[in-house]
Amino acid sequence: MSKTYLSPHWETFKKIPHQTQGAVGIAPSKWAQSLKISEIPNVEKLSSEKLNRDAVKVICQDKDQHVLFGYVCVMAWGGQGLGVTKRHAINAWNERDKINPYLLKLRDGELSRKEAFNVLRL
Repeated sequence: MSKTYLSPHWETFKKIPHQTQGAVGIAPSKWAQSLKISEIPNVEKLSSEKLNRDAVKVICQDKDQHVLFGYVCVMAWGGQGLGVTKRHAINAWNERDKINPYLLKLRDGELSRKEAFNVLRL
């Protein structure tokens, strides 16, 4: 496509006001309960309310917070493990010792998005 075709569309798109996504998924504490996940660091601090993207980002970047706490919040925010994918989420949690080092590298900026995706999709 030529630039002249895309340019008017892009200009129109840029004029649309941004609307931040609200809280989605399931509350982290409810997510952990529904999957019967145990041994969550600081489990008592898991939110009983749904989180928005910004809240999850803050949790995951907090070096004073265990990365697995952040992992639970991400999974809940994304609604992972609900329905037919439940066993996959449980299996992933059961392998948390293997993913923990990768989560630390991800938080520390040592993994690109592509590398993180390739590690965590398995």
